[in-house]
Amino acid sequence: MPKPKKQKYNSLFHLIEKNPKANAFYMQLPTRKKEFISSKAGMIHSFSHLKEYSDHSTESEIIAK
Repeated sequence: MPKPKKQKYNSLFHLIEKNPKANAFYMQLPTRKKEFISSKAGMIHSFSHLKEYSDHSTESEIIAK
């Protein structure tokens, strides 16, 4: 049986508007991390992308923003 296709979204903002799980995850992030991730909104098209950006963004990237 084939795997269901992952839902793709236009951007981070579309993702958190339409996906309650992604919204809850995003809202619990620290403010500076949310600001950093929001600056990359056009590159985030799925919940897994959001988690990757959150997990792999370094403090120096967040501060440099």
